[in-house]
Amino acid sequence: LKGSEVTIRRLSIHPGQRAFLDTMRHMGAPITLEEDEGGATQLVVQSSGLKSTRIAGPRTEKLLEQIPLLAVLATQAQGEFVIRDIEVLRRGEFDYVAHLVALLRQIGARVGEYPEGIVIKGGFPLQGGAIETRGDAGLVLAFAVAGLLAESEITLEDAECVDGIYPGFFATLEKLKESRK
Repeated sequence: LKGSEVTIRRLSIHPGQRAFLDTMRHMGAPITLEEDEGGATQLVVQSSGLKSTRIAGPRTEKLLEQIPLLAVLATQAQGEFVIRDIEVLRRGEFDYVAHLVALLRQIGARVGEYPEGIVIKGGFPLQGGAIETRGDAGLVLAFAVAGLLAESEITLEDAECVDGIYPGFFATLEKLKESRK
């Protein structure tokens, strides 16, 4: 969010799990990592304008779990953000890509869909709405962030699933919102 700075202390980042942070840095997000004597990391993220990019192939494979959050953040980047090679997300209980695209459009994002990916035209305001997450924690996290960015309220259905991966997520989100006031 404009004018914000968030610090996360005592964080452990495994070398194979840095793809999302590296992508955000590539988009122009000022993210700094500082390691202390004990091996724990402090992560500092500051607000800034984001630039669009393209992700595909092995890079996309490393980001599959973060595609919803990346797509929401891409709505705030200037230009066209392309995410390719996500066909695997179309298989399973439901077409995850089609659902994600429908949810993004529902809140006013400009999104194009094609068989192997999506294109998001960033720089346009997001609107509120009721989001059917289908009990998917990745969608809950992503659209909770969208709720911070939207001009009106976003309501998340089936959001309790996030407790399994991030207990206290909504309490933390509220603290972040409070600290901005």
